[in-house]
Amino acid sequence: MNRRSIYVHYFWRICTICATFTWLNDLKNNKVVRKSKNLERNRKHEKIT
Repeated sequence: MNRRSIYVHYFWRICTICATFTWLNDLKNNKVVRKSKNLERNRKHEKIT
């Protein structure tokens, strides 16, 4: 492997790592948002009943 291909290899590896981290953070944020929405929905049902 020459130097340039090594740089490209590391560049893509860093990109994939960053992409997976952002993806995991998005998943966590979506779970939190869903939980808060479900809580609001439950409160509305409690008020009705």
